[in-house]
Amino acid sequence: MRTYFTVPLLFSALISVPMASHAQGLSRSGIGIKAGAQWCRLAADGVPYTAIPGGVLGAYAPFLVRARLEIQPELVASYQGSDLQIPEAAPATARMLYVQLPVAVKVFLSNTFNLQAGPQAAWCAAAWSNGESAKDLVRPFEVGLFGGLGLDMRTGWDLCARYYYGMKPVLIGDHGTNPRHRIIQVGLGYRMMHTGGRKHRLHRR
Repeated sequence: MRTYFTVPLLFSALISVPMASHAQGLSRSGIGIKAGAQWCRLAADGVPYTAIPGGVLGAYAPFLVRARLEIQPELVASYQGSDLQIPEAAPATARMLYVQLPVAVKVFLSNTFNLQAGPQAAWCAAAWSNGESAKDLVRPFEVGLFGGLGLDMRTGWDLCARYYYGMKPVLIGDHGTNPRHRIIQVGLGYRMMHTGGRKHRLHRR
């Protein structure tokens, strides 16, 4: 039962950091919701996995550290997986539902446009193979890295495009093909709450 509380507690701890910084007058923070579409596949040695569409839904908490630097922890649910078609064999499907904790470091090149990258931890909440439960075949935790581009607009809308590179094999006890997640993601977010007044101004007048 402790596993169910681990990720939310981590997210709460991360949110407390920007709130403390704001209390010292050092940063601007906020809370937003996001959703996105993604193109997912498993990359494996010698196995022809194919990509499938997936999606993400969750919340994020950006806070400004300096004029060009923002840190953004997120807590999202992600539906992903892959298909497998081997000649003279029945098609196979793999679907997973993860709770993910990405932490994006965002460097602003203008007041809106930014480059972003960071680590991502995830917990597998459910998994299916050919429509049947397969959670016992999937590693419960995984880690990876992501990078991408973003547009954070003054209206509160945020756009981002990312590529995720999973670093740990997905399957338990698989020492041959070692499938890992590879995901292209496009997301749309909206910051519903703002605190502080600093903006991503690169030139002060």
